[in-house]
Amino acid sequence: MLKLLFRKEMGVILLFLLLCITGLVLVSFMGIQLYPRTNRPAVTSTITHQGYSALAFSQEYAEMIESQLMAIPGQDRVEVRYGNNQSTFTITFDWNVDSQQGMLDAESAFSQIEARLPSDLAEISKVRFSTGENAGFLIIGIGSPTESAENLYNTAQGILEARMTRVEDVETVEILKVEELRAEIELRQHEMLQYGLVIGDIDTALQQGSNARSIGTLKDGNSQLSVQIIASQSDLLDIGQTIVRETASGIVRLDDVADISIEYAVPDVTFVMEGQRGIQIIATPVDGGNIRNMSNDIIDIVYMARETGELPADTQIHLLLDPAAYINRSIGHVIKAAIIGALLAMMVVFMALGKIRNTLLIGISLPVTMVLSFIPLYLMDISLNLISLGGMALAVGMIVDSAIVVIENIHRFRVEENYTPGDRKHLQDLIVRAVRQVRSPVIASTLTSVLVFLPISFTAPLTNAILGEQSIV
Repeated sequence: MLKLLFRKEMGVILLFLLLCITGLVLVSFMGIQLYPRTNRPAVTSTITHQGYSALAFSQEYAEMIESQLMAIPGQDRVEVRYGNNQSTFTITFDWNVDSQQGMLDAESAFSQIEARLPSDLAEISKVRFSTGENAGFLIIGIGSPTESAENLYNTAQGILEARMTRVEDVETVEILKVEELRAEIELRQHEMLQYGLVIGDIDTALQQGSNARSIGTLKDGNSQLSVQIIASQSDLLDIGQTIVRETASGIVRLDDVADISIEYAVPDVTFVMEGQRGIQIIATPVDGGNIRNMSNDIIDIVYMARETGELPADTQIHLLLDPAAYINRSIGHVIKAAIIGALLAMMVVFMALGKIRNTLLIGISLPVTMVLSFIPLYLMDISLNLISLGGMALAVGMIVDSAIVVIENIHRFRVEENYTPGDRKHLQDLIVRAVRQVRSPVIASTLTSVLVFLPISFTAPLTNAILGEQSIV
């Protein structure tokens, strides 16, 4: 094999240069995430059924929906949560199911369900499909000593959110609310009976008049009937004027049959930063996306908004959770390990052999090998994450060990045979013999290290998901 390489020396050099360039190009297309896939593929969807309680909807349609979902190939678990006006369905697939095929099968099943539901109920929205990647997420805290949290929230929601959702690889952007206007409507039973109204009439009027949506439960009987809605300020302040019914004797408005109270309320989740209320921005990447680039782009948008005056000049920006920092640190550790390993190996080789050429060969072998490793990693769809980068750091030592053994043996042959510089044929011959002599020990040593990690590929799915990429690398 080595003799063939010597005969095609220029071609081999050009091939290695081409492969190195390919590796550098492909690494830019690889997904960059915090951790590898540690969850099974899953899809979550909702069915909106306004006017149906959880019990009524489940009794009428549960058997049809659940039978369709259970028939999805590769599904392992189906979780169903029936609620008033809306129900949620989560399908979790087996570990070995291809995520793209699972998504297509789930979409096909929901299309069939939608076709069999009444037209006024057939409103299915896919919340999210997860391939199981544990990409992480970005959390940014924003506050200002001179600007209220409400104004910061309005700016972020009106300007920044639109820009952030256009960032490549971003899937969702969530801005935590700081305060919301809430209305509570208590229906008066006597007036409802007087006008011949039922709860469905109020629900329909609210949907048509103010785009409000029920978020509570409606109880009949001796207890009071109540509906709670959350909408924009302009809607809620005029909600009492919502027309419920038009009759020959006049118009029946909501405040004719209900007691309405409107007040500001603290939302379910609020955010306090350094003793003052602020806002929190949470960005999640798409599955398989580059979370490092996504984080950098969104952070740049926030800082640019402060520089252009869209946010106050004294806006305090805190990176509460920045996955790009973890990934950059991990990449830095791998590069640091490679540099330290190369320097130590070069120093040992130089002290033992005293040859600059041998020393440089050790230094070159490490970066070239790491760059070439990006090609199979890309082909096997392995992302750059803390686990795979840790495997690369461990591989640095294996590369150095093998390189030192081979180069030292070649140097020994040159000394023992009194090699004369310029005798190219003699040099090629002794290199072939020197490599052949240590070939088996080097291969055995490398296989020993490989066999240590090989059993991980045959462990339980979760263990393999967490550590499998390290064994592959």
